[in-house]
Amino acid sequence: MSWRLASALLILGQLVLAAWAATRLPELRIRVLDEEFLPASSPVLAVDAENRARFGSDERFFLAFEGLDSRFGDDLWLSDFRRFRGFLLERRNLQTLMLDRVDRARLRHAPAGPETFVLDQPSADWLRAARHQARSFRHLSVSASEQAGFLEFPALSATGVSTLVERIEQARERLEAETGRRYRVRLLGRQIVLNGLGQAIFEDLRTLLPWCFAVLVVVLALCLRSVILALLAMVEVGLAVVSTLALQQVLGFDISLMTALVPVLVTTLGVADEVHLVGELFHERELRPAAGRPAWVAGAVGRVFFPVTATTLTTVIGLLSFFATDIPALRAFGLVAGLGVFLSWFFTLTFVPAMLLWLPWGRGPRWAREGRGLTLPRGSLPVILGLAVLWVPWGLARLAVDDGWTRNFAPDHPIVRDVRWFQRESTGLYPFDIVLARQDGRRWTEPAALRQLDHWRQRLQADPAFGVGFSMADLLRDRGWELAGPTTARPQIPDDPAAVRHWLGTFRLFNEEVFVRSFLTADERVTRLILFSAGDDYATTTRARQTIDRLFADFPGTISIGGSAERGRTLIAAVVSTQGRSILAALALSIAALGLASGRWRRSLLCVIATAAALAATLALAGWGGLELGVASSCFLALGFGVGLDYAIHLAFTDARGRLGAVRLRVAVNVLVVGAGLAVLMLSANPTIAKLGVLLVASMVTAGLAALATFGGD
Repeated sequence: MSWRLASALLILGQLVLAAWAATRLPELRIRVLDEEFLPASSPVLAVDAENRARFGSDERFFLAFEGLDSRFGDDLWLSDFRRFRGFLLERRNLQTLMLDRVDRARLRHAPAGPETFVLDQPSADWLRAARHQARSFRHLSVSASEQAGFLEFPALSATGVSTLVERIEQARERLEAETGRRYRVRLLGRQIVLNGLGQAIFEDLRTLLPWCFAVLVVVLALCLRSVILALLAMVEVGLAVVSTLALQQVLGFDISLMTALVPVLVTTLGVADEVHLVGELFHERELRPAAGRPAWVAGAVGRVFFPVTATTLTTVIGLLSFFATDIPALRAFGLVAGLGVFLSWFFTLTFVPAMLLWLPWGRGPRWAREGRGLTLPRGSLPVILGLAVLWVPWGLARLAVDDGWTRNFAPDHPIVRDVRWFQRESTGLYPFDIVLARQDGRRWTEPAALRQLDHWRQRLQADPAFGVGFSMADLLRDRGWELAGPTTARPQIPDDPAAVRHWLGTFRLFNEEVFVRSFLTADERVTRLILFSAGDDYATTTRARQTIDRLFADFPGTISIGGSAERGRTLIAAVVSTQGRSILAALALSIAALGLASGRWRRSLLCVIATAAALAATLALAGWGGLELGVASSCFLALGFGVGLDYAIHLAFTDARGRLGAVRLRVAVNVLVVGAGLAVLMLSANPTIAKLGVLLVASMVTAGLAALATFGGD
């Protein structure tokens, strides 16, 4: 079979494969779940599962009905609120799901006697009087500004929340058509934030990927002096990206905060090998002008095969090092990104050479044709090491960890504005679920125990790290206040156990016992205290958790802490800390793989040491620059190691004897190309991904400098 027929069949087969892969892309889903960032063995997951079994799900999302020119409980506000609620309740399933704390029927004593109760629909006068007595979620869902009231819905799944959001939007549009723009409807909740983050990531990806292609085409065309070769490189990475996304869909992995980065990473890393391949290709043509195109292509592929394969192997090792953790989101990212890098290697060594047999190359850049090199000053390594010793330790000492879900949005994003509004006007979205189990045989319904719960709640709320909190004591005090009427003061817990039992017994009327079961087990020996964090960032939730630990240090029983605030705090700490294990695993595996493949253990060790030193320098830069590490940004360590090691491998294991200077120049060009592609991440509307872009570009530059300095001698 001639080389023409063989190459044509190879190209056609790979294009057919890519066309099939493209048909899988519409099936990709967008989903962000905080549970996927937690280690499977994390205690908070077990606590939350047990709490759901004991008390039911605490996952809710809230609808804030805010009057722009009217106040909560006024005649106009109440009339429009009821009209809006009626639009929602046209769907029968919402009648059982929705909890209306504003306009629900109120329990009161009947004239027939103190033990006779009736349910009354609250009038506007009743709500106006109550507005001045209750401005928090646990009473009437009145916002602090008295402009809004709240409806609640269970957040049982991301899909269910999305369906409810669509229905709410339809009801809002109908109300606006009838009344004009007199109201603002805000949707709030952890699931709302995560769904919004998934959509924001997808929109970000649609913007970043074309920009990444455009930047790389321009940079490659300038470096290679050929638009055709630049476009060929982009076709290769396009095949790799499409195939990777298809495999991601087949394997059942959704687009999430981490896997959304894969297309940009595969695109950028995929073109790096083309620089070395094309450099050798032009040099082969200069050395053997009469050999012919097939011989030039075969010679270039033969020269770069080992370093390109070795760099792919170490990059995949760096990505698969995420399997050293038991965090599902990181494992999915490592696997999908590793598959993408492998597919790019496959297309580089098959599709690109086959296309090079047909396409015109042009003259090529002088540095490739003539083997021009880059010479470093003697003694560069000691100077660089000396400078690093001076500033790296101080930079590492300044490094901090901080993150939060809302920090993944632009500061002016509507979801961020609504979250801040809700934290200011009501409870907050991220609770600590503190479960207290007694072991002394007493019950939490005793007056003294209820007063103790109230005292703990007040102590915690006094800390700025917390927002509003509530417990079984608040539930009973609210019932006593409701029975006495809205114009009375909110009562304290009575000293008489019979009075407590009387208030508790009213919840058995009219099927309201579900409220009690949300805070108290049937034996009354386990209860929960819910405190909302003042923010979802790591610093705030860590301070809040420390306050909880101090307050309950001497609690005579079992205490368990769950809730989305605790999950967020735990996952940030877990993801950041596990990067150390990932890097150690990548170090060991890379040394073993390079040593066994090349038989040159000393050079393999030097490659790894140079790259590890570059990562330390990048961490120091982050410390000096005030860039905190978080869920996404800390992942630059494994990525930076896997990619940065490529530069050292090309310099340490090149077989171009006497032309190390030319390889150095190709490495410098490679740093430029990869850095330009990854710099596109800095344009992300997601601050965390933009920060990751800064750290990745810095790690590429420092890794390139470290490799050039370490292997600077000819």
